[in-house]
Amino acid sequence: MAVRLVRCPYCGKRFDVSGVPSGTRLRCASCTAILAVPREVRPAAAARPGQLRRAGMQVGAALVVSAALASGLYFLLRSGSRSEPGPIAALPPAQPKPESKKNAPANHPVFIDWNDRLTQSKLRLREEFGFDRIRFKDDGRPFLVAVERGERYSADVVIKEYASRLTELHDFFRREFASAVELPEIDEVLAVVVLSSRESYDAYTRRVNDGEEHSPQIRGVYEFTRGRIVTYHDPMAPFEVILHEGVHQLVHCYTKRLGREGSASTTQWFQEGLGTYFEGFRRTGDGQIFLDPEVNRLRLPAVKQAILDQKRTFTPLAVLTGMTIDGFWSWYREQRRADDLMATRLAQVFYAESWALVYFLRARGGNYRRAFDEYFRLELEGRGGKEGFERAIRTHLGKDLQELEKEFVDYIQQLE
Repeated sequence: MAVRLVRCPYCGKRFDVSGVPSGTRLRCASCTAILAVPREVRPAAAARPGQLRRAGMQVGAALVVSAALASGLYFLLRSGSRSEPGPIAALPPAQPKPESKKNAPANHPVFIDWNDRLTQSKLRLREEFGFDRIRFKDDGRPFLVAVERGERYSADVVIKEYASRLTELHDFFRREFASAVELPEIDEVLAVVVLSSRESYDAYTRRVNDGEEHSPQIRGVYEFTRGRIVTYHDPMAPFEVILHEGVHQLVHCYTKRLGREGSASTTQWFQEGLGTYFEGFRRTGDGQIFLDPEVNRLRLPAVKQAILDQKRTFTPLAVLTGMTIDGFWSWYREQRRADDLMATRLAQVFYAESWALVYFLRARGGNYRRAFDEYFRLELEGRGGKEGFERAIRTHLGKDLQELEKEFVDYIQQLE
């Protein structure tokens, strides 16, 4: 019997499928991709040039792309838990797939399997960053953590730490809000890319920002257009950025799911207030780390000083709650042109005050939490803003913004 060798286009692993009946579905033992043997496959030794490139790669249920294969196979890429390399095994026949996008009626949700999404995400990241540079951890749904291999650390150790923090964030986020705000389970893959160094991060930002680097103060970003976090491993402060940006990622994911088409969470205080609310963590005596959104002692001094400074740098709630994300950055750029140092200080106070308002409403509990939860839902539906916030406060607390601000200032001043 002639030997038939095939190569998985996803990981490059080669296998002998001699004697395997056509149509049999096989799992790659290296990357767990699922593949199907076509009806006619010429032995690799007898194949003529050009015949080995007739395959297509089908990702999910609808996307078909061409691929140069080592044999004539159609590959249906899916991914499960990663296992050690070993012999490939036949799988049960495929179950019928739900209807494709092409035949789906208008507004009918099209099901895409989680493993299909996961495999697509891995493939895109490997194509972008290099097949040999990225180490994945995908067992902390909904997050896919991708760590760039580096000489200064063990990728296996680092990736477990980041994945653990993100899982903790997701679980805590849902405990805080899932029931009150009626948040469904996340069915998207949330990619988090951790590059090996600041130099690698700067090279990335130059590549995607037309040659421009981020300022040194920016150590990571959530890319709204790509739906992913990109940061770098900093042993001195490894988790603050990932926790902060992870909240932006979760909020954006829910906004896309619950909001009207084209809507987005738009107010700066809500986005950054939540981000800074989840920045805190504590380390126990035995080295374990736990998310701990108590008083953010990195943010508290700035807002307390702003209050004491005759409110010269304090932003009134009537302004804070109406500031959109675009409006904030337009204001910040304008301030920088006048006084760069003062602009930075004002921005720091804005972030600190945003944290303080979220903390105040959460910590007071009762109707204060209910007011925040109602407004949270408005943000996810793309209907956030000053009017919506005022309405939630009036409904649950019977106060206007001026009355709430006085109570808010008094509360923050007594925090230690």
